[in-house]
Amino acid sequence: MIRRLLVDYGEVLSAPLTEDAITDLAALAGQPRAAFLDRYWRLRPDYDLGQPATEYWSAVLDRDLAGSPRTVGRLTRVDVRGWLRRNPRTLHTILGHAHRTGAGLALLSNAPEPLAQAIDQTTWSRQFDHRYYSCRLGAAKPAPRAFELVLGDLGARPGEVLFIDDRAENTRTARDLGMPAITFTSAAALDRELRMAGEGS
Repeated sequence: MIRRLLVDYGEVLSAPLTEDAITDLAALAGQPRAAFLDRYWRLRPDYDLGQPATEYWSAVLDRDLAGSPRTVGRLTRVDVRGWLRRNPRTLHTILGHAHRTGAGLALLSNAPEPLAQAIDQTTWSRQFDHRYYSCRLGAAKPAPRAFELVLGDLGARPGEVLFIDDRAENTRTARDLGMPAITFTSAAALDRELRMAGEGS
């Protein structure tokens, strides 16, 4: 029986990184948009695992920013703000399912500490009584360790936790561990899949 939903944040509960943020970040970096995005994503895994912001942005900009805390602060603020636009339809769908079924809610996100702090400060995040971030776990999806740490903290068996994520490699790992999983494509599709999951539990 499914007792809890474990939900990804980026591009599930949130909208994608905004175009305005990408434009502003590339300008601050002094890089063409495509080159900036390549470095932003390619170097992101260490940041998601707890790398300090100064080290991450120094790598992205390819210059030492240890003596430029204002630049690091501006980059970090623009980045965080760009990820805080939530997807209200997805949130409504998930909260509706929890209300109908009594399922608990938890969040699991690959996120750096500045973004984790910002998410925790939102009003809507209080609906999720457990919030897990890769920067604090020391493990990131799709590594099985990230899921094992969450299940252990929840005191739950894999079959009791339904995982929702937009990346197939993440839901594949969850299924390999025995967790039911939904690969997110849209709020409408998620609503249908959650109702089917509820009927089958």
